[in-house]
Amino acid sequence: PTPTPTPKPASVKSKRRAKVPSSIDATGKKDVQPALQSFIDRTPNSSIIVFKAGGTYRLGKVLRVADRRGMTLDGNGATLKLTGPGDYFGSGIYVERGSSGTTIRDLTIVGNHAAAGTNKACCGSEGQHGIGIHGSDDTLIERVEIRRVGGDCFNIATWYDQTDRSDGVTIRDSTCRVVGRMGVVINGATS
Repeated sequence: PTPTPTPKPASVKSKRRAKVPSSIDATGKKDVQPALQSFIDRTPNSSIIVFKAGGTYRLGKVLRVADRRGMTLDGNGATLKLTGPGDYFGSGIYVERGSSGTTIRDLTIVGNHAAAGTNKACCGSEGQHGIGIHGSDDTLIERVEIRRVGGDCFNIATWYDQTDRSDGVTIRDSTCRVVGRMGVVINGATS
């Protein structure tokens, strides 16, 4: 069989760069999910969203990249610190509902699951994933570190109505440490 080619994100030069505004706290002291989600939602397709270099962004809820085209989240060495519940709503980033050509790179995601990596990690927080790709195509994840989430580092699945499978997902040069469930789950993908 012929291997599926690695998705190639659009050239950086051809994409609009959008820096996360300095008004969104990058110290990790307060929950910035609503402001960061609003910024992502307002940023046009085919843009590169650039986080503050080395910043820490506290998230009480999941960030969603939903039904978008050609979006890049360039972590720029930043950290997402998850403080929400141990379910979907407390996850890091979800690429979902038909998004295509998404890239997530140079980012650390740290969950809040105290028992991650132990024999008590199994129950109660298994829905909190680092990155979920649900019903989306041509997603590239590179140079991402995920640790202490209650669920999976990378959860690749269908959209919740079970009709749209994820396709063309590439994870490279990334690390998964002390989690509650698994490193990579593929549950509803075509390649």
